[in-house]
Amino acid sequence: MSEPAVTTLISSTGSPTSNPGGAIEFSVDSAQRSASRCSFTHANRTGPKTSWVGYLTHEEISFDTDGRFTVELGPSLAFDSAGATILQVREIYDSWSETVASELVIELIDAPGPPQPRSVDEVTAMFARAAHDLQRSAEAWPSLIADRVLRFLEPNSVAPLRNPGGSAGVEGGWMTIGPYRLDDSDAAVVVSLCNTGAEYVGIQLADLWMASLEYADASSSRTGAQSHRAPDGRMHHVISLEDPGYQNWLDPVGVATGLIHVRIDGLTGVAEPWHQPILTQTTTAELEDIIPGYGQGVLSPDRRAIELAQRRRHIQKRYGR
Repeated sequence: MSEPAVTTLISSTGSPTSNPGGAIEFSVDSAQRSASRCSFTHANRTGPKTSWVGYLTHEEISFDTDGRFTVELGPSLAFDSAGATILQVREIYDSWSETVASELVIELIDAPGPPQPRSVDEVTAMFARAAHDLQRSAEAWPSLIADRVLRFLEPNSVAPLRNPGGSAGVEGGWMTIGPYRLDDSDAAVVVSLCNTGAEYVGIQLADLWMASLEYADASSSRTGAQSHRAPDGRMHHVISLEDPGYQNWLDPVGVATGLIHVRIDGLTGVAEPWHQPILTQTTTAELEDIIPGYGQGVLSPDRRAIELAQRRRHIQKRYGR
């Protein structure tokens, strides 16, 4: 994060760069850049609410032959940062099997020399802002889920796909959310996603506080690359408390009531009605009748163990866990 109009350098090497125009330079070696998509969002968080200043989509970034790119950031530059206090970099990983996380180093380049000591009042104000952010976050997510999701959506349904660009995300990144509920150990919910032609599609489970469920040691989320596509062209994901033996199992790790979150990124044009996820409430015993070509997506316990090992390895590399 930076204060408004602060010139910043992002680089894989961390070496300072002189740029009289004021810029953020985001350089990633092609061997290290494993993310499928990358985007930037600028926001202002000086008042009671976060206001979104602007964004830069993956399609708007110019990559060189080595996978590096430069983003110019400043009040009068291509990516206007006037009024922004937060820079958010989003990286989306489609494949979790053989990936190395990008290494980002953020460094100020318009303030040469060592940082100046902060006064007692400045440090006090920093801690006050941190405490305020923590309180606001703790209150906002449960309120949002109660007032906008649980109040208007029935269990095992999702809202219409929406484009959050300009309010809380990046233009072109369509998403939807909805509650799931498993009434017993045999209950199952099938979430069917069509082939939209988008570069990335992902689905994940979360609790009612919008916190992601365990995703390193459990398959509570899946990308398109991690999912089996049935003969009908759709990816049918199964939410159930017990492993049904189907590749696209979303493991809720014992959380019988939670949230489904679907993201579609890199979609050309707008989301059409037929892009909307389809949810079917059923039982694990009926899955073979619900999902076309069910047998083609069956996964043995040994293959499931390999899949989970790959997830753990990816998370260790990506987050150093």
